[in-house]
Amino acid sequence: MLTLMLALQPKKTYGCSMTTERKPINRLNDVLMKYVFADNERKHITLSLINAVFALEGTPPLVDFTFRDREISPDNMEGKESQLDILGSCSDGTVVNVEVQVDRLNSMGKRSLYYWSRLYNQLRRGKPYGELPRTVCINLLAFNLFTDAELSSDWHSCFAVVNKRRPEHLLTEDLEIHFLELPKWERLRRQKADYSAIDKWLAYFSRSTTPEQMEELAMSEAIIRDALQAEHRFMQDPNLVTAYDQAEKARLDRIAREEYLLDQGRKEGLEEGQHTGIRKVALTMLGMNMPIDEIVAITGLPQSEIMELQKGS
Repeated sequence: MLTLMLALQPKKTYGCSMTTERKPINRLNDVLMKYVFADNERKHITLSLINAVFALEGTPPLVDFTFRDREISPDNMEGKESQLDILGSCSDGTVVNVEVQVDRLNSMGKRSLYYWSRLYNQLRRGKPYGELPRTVCINLLAFNLFTDAELSSDWHSCFAVVNKRRPEHLLTEDLEIHFLELPKWERLRRQKADYSAIDKWLAYFSRSTTPEQMEELAMSEAIIRDALQAEHRFMQDPNLVTAYDQAEKARLDRIAREEYLLDQGRKEGLEEGQHTGIRKVALTMLGMNMPIDEIVAITGLPQSEIMELQKGS
């Protein structure tokens, strides 16, 4: 247990003569997440997380998992290239994509559907449509995506293609998109007497989980203990720690930049009209080659309007 707890203690910053305490670890950090969950040696950890999500819908657990190339190549010269967090398939053909998103992205639903559609589109010429694979996308979010009052306490949402008049009637079981909103789960965690498998995984990812709670979790769940041991090895590698720190710095710099640009837009909006000011912010972001979906999330402008600005810039 001592080895596990070392992974939870503040670390010294590598490559610096001064010793400084590290901030609490961010387990949704892209570099750390892929190290722990996207390595063939630890696929049993990934499989445990996936099956914990499947259990929410009563889906039979998967018994194996083979990692696949996480890069989605564009389907044409002008198509969008995507790099996934975790991607794999099972012996029954099921394809599973797991994504983590720390910063708010209003178009998260469309992005996940896009990923699903590209992964589902794997039919070779001459093959019957019946061979299309069941494709599941799991999204672990550090923000609340659905803010409607009736959805405010639903930390897990699962989407499929259904008959609108009879939602229980599925068109196909091949589409399944999950969203797990960590802040909503954190608000409800105190009301939970017993933790399910997914509760334990969300407690692992939650930054509100104390070292004492994590120790109890590790003692009761061998699979969580394995994840913490992998995490400890990660934090002992100076190169990996540097990559982790760079990813965190890039994320925080992006947030600061976005807040600055939005603040400038508000100031200009007071002088020239709110909408005009926000459009100027969007033009600035386009000039910085920021993705359109991020500009939509920051400015609140419709995607169609931003694309029109892009054409005219």
